[in-house]
Amino acid sequence: MDPVAFKIGSLAIHWYGVFMALGMGLGMWTASLRGRRDGLTVDRVSDLFFWIIVCGLVGAKLLYVIDEWNPKTQSLGSVLFSRSGLVFQGALIGSAVAVLFYTRRHGMPLWSTLDALAPSIALGYFFGRLGCFSSGCCHGSECGFDHWHSVSGGLFPGGEVVSGHGFPWIALVFKEGGLGSLHGVPLYPTQLMEALGGLVMYLGLAWLHKNRRFPGQVFVAYVIVYSVLRFGIEFLRGDDIPRFLNDRVTQGQVISMVLVAGGIWFWRRLAREVPTKVMDPEPAE
Repeated sequence: MDPVAFKIGSLAIHWYGVFMALGMGLGMWTASLRGRRDGLTVDRVSDLFFWIIVCGLVGAKLLYVIDEWNPKTQSLGSVLFSRSGLVFQGALIGSAVAVLFYTRRHGMPLWSTLDALAPSIALGYFFGRLGCFSSGCCHGSECGFDHWHSVSGGLFPGGEVVSGHGFPWIALVFKEGGLGSLHGVPLYPTQLMEALGGLVMYLGLAWLHKNRRFPGQVFVAYVIVYSVLRFGIEFLRGDDIPRFLNDRVTQGQVISMVLVAGGIWFWRRLAREVPTKVMDPEPAE
């Protein structure tokens, strides 16, 4: 909850950047290990991961600009080049486009490549949400604790982690920042909830990768599980996010519903293709 990790002279190194770098580095390493087991070359996976990072950042920033830019009050440059402002669902879409084009260009198996990448995406999500926690963004709404006590012991200068009775048992209290009426009140720890969800997804998907029944199963499972998690977390968000239908539904929930529907469709289609391929006789020479 102190956004600055350390300083090198006058240069401030932020925790968000540290966690992002960790997520990218470990993600590329673990994806390369899985790709090697699937017959993918390490160099190809590393090159692909570079384009995933580039296109993911472009997609994340583009969706943020679409959401936040008001041409009447802001210049496009001020929003486009702001230090903050990345939407993970935009990164997921941008990364998928990068994989689609790269695998076609280099003749790589699309679904096996996505399967090798999926657990690493979840691992990157874990580190990314820890970065959000350190920066105070993507915070939750007021959780309604009547009484609480600090469990962080002054570890974070900008706020504290507190414990209270009933769900969610652990909450965050910010002491300063641009939170308005949410200052000094316990908030749902949405960043930590999503970070925990990302870690659990990584472990589960890594296991599934070793036990998958058809190509694409791991990636599709990730899309479905992530979307369900994101849909639920959106109910607890307290930051300024796009909402529709008199604030009843968020943009993230709309995208999540589309991804779940698409994921279920692809799961059924890919699962049906497996027995067909096994039962088809070899073509006569």
